[in-house]
Amino acid sequence: MQTKILIIFSILNLTFMNYLQSQVDEDYENLLLAEDETSTSLFSSAFKPIFGLGQGLLTFYGDIKNNYGSPLNGKWGTTVSISRSLGQYFDVDLYALFGKTSGERRNLQDLTLNKNFETELFMGGVALSYNFNHLLKRKRPIHPFISLGIETMQFTPRGDLKDYDGNNYTYNADGTIRNQTNQIVNRNYDYETNLREINATNKDYSLMTFAVPVDLGLNMTITDRMTLRLGNSFRFTFSDYI
Repeated sequence: MQTKILIIFSILNLTFMNYLQSQVDEDYENLLLAEDETSTSLFSSAFKPIFGLGQGLLTFYGDIKNNYGSPLNGKWGTTVSISRSLGQYFDVDLYALFGKTSGERRNLQDLTLNKNFETELFMGGVALSYNFNHLLKRKRPIHPFISLGIETMQFTPRGDLKDYDGNNYTYNADGTIRNQTNQIVNRNYDYETNLREINATNKDYSLMTFAVPVDLGLNMTITDRMTLRLGNSFRFTFSDYI
C-alpha cells in the first residue's frame, strides 16, 4: 500500500484564553511568564483552556494530484480546537478540521490514467505541541512551535466523469476532451460520480483512515489573550482511496 501525503497550509488561526475575571490578574500573568518551571504546577487551576478557530488551504499530494507545486493552491478548510498548557514547554490540543481537497491527473500516452477526484474531509484528533522555550527566552512576541499528533479522517471521494447530459468524457491523445458526438467539451467540475461505487476491485473499502499530522509554524502574540498562528501541517495518511 502506498502511503498518501496530505498537506494542509494554515493561513490563519486565532486562539484566545478563556477566563472569568473582568480584568487581567497580575498574579496570573506573572505565573504564565515565570521562567522557573518549579514554580508552576502541571495541572494548576491558573492554566485556562485555550480556544482556537482558523482557516487554511487543503492540498493533496498523492497518485492523483494537481500539477501545481505550491500548497498555496487548494481548497479551503476550517479548524476548531481547544488546548491546555502542560507546564512551560508543551501544550495538548484537541481539534476538528473539515473541508475539501481535490486532484486531477492528465496523461497523453496512457489515456486510462486521466483521472480526477474531489473529496470532503472531516478530521479529529489530538496533538502535543512544543514551543522551544528551553532554547529561547519566554518573553517574546513570536513563538516557533512544532507538534505531532494522531487523528482519524473521514472522506467521501467523488469524480467528475460525465458532462451535464450524463455522457462520459472521452480523453484523446491530442489533449482534448470530447463527448459521444466527438465534440470538444470542457469538464464541468460537477463531481457527480461516487468513486467507491464504481471501484472495480473493492467497492466496500473503508471511508475512514488514520493519519499522523506534523505541524510547523509560528505563534505571534497580538494581545495578552489572543495569538495569531501561521504554519504548515503535513498529514501522512494510510489509505489508497482518498
